[in-house]
Amino acid sequence: MVRQAIALSPAPVENLKVAINPEYPEQSIMIGENLSTKGKKAICEVLEANMDVFAWKPTDMTGVPRALAEHKMGIKENTLPVRQKKQGQAPEKSKFIMEKVQKLVEAGIMREVTYHSWISNPVLVKKHDRDWRMCVDFTYLNKACPKDCYPLPEINWKIESLCGYPI
Repeated sequence: MVRQAIALSPAPVENLKVAINPEYPEQSIMIGENLSTKGKKAICEVLEANMDVFAWKPTDMTGVPRALAEHKMGIKENTLPVRQKKQGQAPEKSKFIMEKVQKLVEAGIMREVTYHSWISNPVLVKKHDRDWRMCVDFTYLNKACPKDCYPLPEINWKIESLCGYPI
C-alpha cells in the first residue's frame, strides 16, 4: 500500500491596519487578525500608552548622542574606495529622492559631505502599498567589509522563540 503525503499550505495570515497616533493617520501598524479582540485591545492600549517612544517624523529621531549611535565600519586593508557612477532616475523618482534626502538633512540624520571616499546610489523599491521606499546600494561597501564571526541571529528565530508566551 502506497501512502501519499499531502502538503497543506498554511492559510494566509490576515492583518488588521491600526492607526495609533491621530496626528499621523497615514502611519499605521499591522496586528494579526488571529488575535482575540481582548488581545488586539491590549496591544493597542500598550502602543497608545507608549506613543512617545515612536518616531512619527524624521525630526523625532534626533537626540541620540553621536558617540552612542555612530558606527565605524571595519574595512579590509588595502581596499580602495568605490565611487559608483551616478545612475539617472526618472523625474518623479528623482524628485522623491530629493524630498527624502532633504527631510533627513533637516532632521540632522544626514549631512552633506564635500569630499567623499565612498559613493553609493539611492535605489527606489516598491512597497506593498504601491508607495516607494528609498534604499541605498551598499553592494561594494559590503564586499569591502570583513565577514562577522558572530552575526546577529535571524529575526524570525527570535520571533518564533516567543511563541506561546502572553504579551
